[in-house]
Amino acid sequence: MEAPLLPRLIRAVPPQLGTYIRPSRVDHKSLLTFLADGAPVGMDGIVFDPTLAGIHAELLDETRERKIEAVLDTRAMEMALAGGFVGTRRTLPWAGDDIHQCHDLRGIAGRECVKRIVDWMQPGRFSSILAPTHYLAAGVTDPWFDIDRDLTVALRETLDAAGMGSMPIYYPLAIKGEAFFDNRQREQIRATLSALPIDALWLRVHPFGTRSGGNVVRKFIRACADLHSSALPLVAEKTGTIGLALLGFGAVGAIESGVTVGEHFDASTLISPRQGGKAFAPEARVYIPELQTFLTKKQARPFFENRSVRTFFACKEDGCCPRGSDDMLVNAKEHFLRRRCGEIRRLSALPETLRASRYMEEVLRPATDKMGRAVTVEPHLATIQQRLALLRTVLGAVLQEAPPTTFSAVPEGKRIQTRRGA
Repeated sequence: MEAPLLPRLIRAVPPQLGTYIRPSRVDHKSLLTFLADGAPVGMDGIVFDPTLAGIHAELLDETRERKIEAVLDTRAMEMALAGGFVGTRRTLPWAGDDIHQCHDLRGIAGRECVKRIVDWMQPGRFSSILAPTHYLAAGVTDPWFDIDRDLTVALRETLDAAGMGSMPIYYPLAIKGEAFFDNRQREQIRATLSALPIDALWLRVHPFGTRSGGNVVRKFIRACADLHSSALPLVAEKTGTIGLALLGFGAVGAIESGVTVGEHFDASTLISPRQGGKAFAPEARVYIPELQTFLTKKQARPFFENRSVRTFFACKEDGCCPRGSDDMLVNAKEHFLRRRCGEIRRLSALPETLRASRYMEEVLRPATDKMGRAVTVEPHLATIQQRLALLRTVLGAVLQEAPPTTFSAVPEGKRIQTRRGA
């Protein structure tokens, strides 16, 4: 007689880490090609700019069809900054006639602005929205902080009244690094935002991203750990390859970037008025995962002419670049999207407590070791070599002295029901 089948306990798999992609006006075709094979594991959503609604209409449809989050960014932050209130942003229904000032969005005026945003949205088209928050130049004492709180509450109420009660609201915290790294201000931020009807916190820390040094990255990781008690999922905007370190060390649950660009948040470009000229989309760069960096196509072409370089650094990922470096150059955007999602997928497959050490051993250490060979061919990489070496030293010390014990919640595209009973 066969032994009876007994139930077996299965260890819960941590939620999937993810990335949000913010396409420019010339990225939609590459993203459509990328999505043609289905919704990729590792991609949480696509962030849509309302000024590009016409250009991105097909991409928005495909995003929703693939059950990927379609996130609306209202561009409220830019509308309150001299360098951001430009071009077609001025034509949006909630833009007004001039740069937004605090008094323009207080009280009834703020609620009317929020209503114009919700009226513009077609029900069912977007699955989530970034709250209309602003850059806090003075940290928590900035007058925008209280105004943004009221705007966020008004947004929740207006969405609910419009039949979009299930739509999550993500709160962009745009703030200077010194304020974000200050314990007192960070605790006030945590306490204030924990009481708001929001479902994730998106971090725009100035200046922070790929160019940040190891000590700044360490402070960012520790600051995020202090916010974990809020239970809000954390998303780091414009962090580039540094974002993988943040995911590995549990600081955030997802990262955001453009398609090979948009890897560093620098508010100074928005604070100052734009000096004439027409804005343009920068050329796609070539992602080299083995080095955790990018090269411009002008740099990448001679780089890959070296046979040894091609052997070590040409893409060998299954289903990505069959012709190696040739496809990396021709299809730079699709290559980046596939490899970035693959990196996140591999981190996600690990238990949370192992991600930091495996990131160090499988991503950062090999990149610093291989960079010596690459620098001999492309001297431009010397600066990046130094930055990665410092990052390895600093994060290695963090892992040895104070490995992560808390981990960011992961955004799942849903309202946070249990915390607020919504």
